[in-house]
Amino acid sequence: MKGSFTGAERNKRGLFEEASGGTLFLDEISETTPSLQVKLLRALQDGEVRRVGDNHPIKVSGRLVTATNRDLSRLVEEGRFRDDLYYRLKVFPILIPPLRERPEDILPLAEHFLRNARKKNGGRAVRFSLNAAEAIKAYRWPGNVRELEHAMERALIMATETAITCEDLPPEILTQAVRPAAGKAGEKLQDLEKRHIADTLKACGFNPVEAAKQLGVTRFALASKMKAYRIPAKPH
Repeated sequence: MKGSFTGAERNKRGLFEEASGGTLFLDEISETTPSLQVKLLRALQDGEVRRVGDNHPIKVSGRLVTATNRDLSRLVEEGRFRDDLYYRLKVFPILIPPLRERPEDILPLAEHFLRNARKKNGGRAVRFSLNAAEAIKAYRWPGNVRELEHAMERALIMATETAITCEDLPPEILTQAVRPAAGKAGEKLQDLEKRHIADTLKACGFNPVEAAKQLGVTRFALASKMKAYRIPAKPH
């Protein structure tokens, strides 16, 4: 009822009612309390909710999307998540592999988070140096997307030039970047840079102008790197 807790108001519309006819997204569903799990289950089973301080049920319908970084089936086995709610939610599960299993997504996501951080906080950096890009791609990202997002915010704060350098990245990224990369025994940061340049050239049809643009360097800098790494200008 009104005044029973801070913000409690009679007849206040809740999330399910607001989202009725649309989609309601609930993140970190694994962290919900047992009492909230009961309420969620009731809403899903009956298609009804009750406003705070009101005994009259209100019909709701819509799509519920939930997310978690935990193994819900294991939580069910441990008695920490209701099995009936788990099976209600498990209609169309989508498993998103961790970043370490989809390295092709790491750099595009890093660029996205860098743009977002610059819009929110300002900053000079608009791209990554070759070494920084390879260090980001080589890191295992145990904290997945959230760790990547926070790392890009830190890098933007630390950066003094228009390109993020290795010195701007969190130290743990650099520590891991010089270790052997997955599937590339003994590969060091220079090896990663060489492979990145070669792959970019190939993807651009060995067009040096486009490759330099994609790499965020001048044609002169690209030519210098190609010469240093003995990367041919055309395929063999």
